[in-house]
Amino acid sequence: MTSDTYTVGDPHRPYVEGCARRQLVFSRCTACREAQLCGYRTCRSCGSRALRDEVSGGRGHIASFTVVHKAASPRFKPIVPFTLALVELDEGFRAMMQLVGSLEPAIGDRVAIDFVADEADGVLPYAERMEETS
Repeated sequence: MTSDTYTVGDPHRPYVEGCARRQLVFSRCTACREAQLCGYRTCRSCGSRALRDEVSGGRGHIASFTVVHKAASPRFKPIVPFTLALVELDEGFRAMMQLVGSLEPAIGDRVAIDFVADEADGVLPYAERMEETS
């Protein structure tokens, strides 16, 4: 499945393949123009099956975040504590990912998305707070 439009097959595939290319791929409904993270077979807003893949510009803001102090599985033990952020991308969809960097986060802070290779999960996106420029 290499087409940028899909209605059947694995709905996560465009996202996973995009991450491997270091691109954050999302779906946009051609009926109502709503954006959503890949993984759904229908638009969460209007129910249409007419979804088209797009590539995010990789910028957004922190909608929410939490610091995780207890590993949910042994795989996460080496990185606790870590910050988990709900990022609202400029294209209008949200994605949950690790927030890295030494700057103290706040809701509304601008972030940039980058990618890291992980032995267990392949290439994954993460967010890093962007410093304010005057």
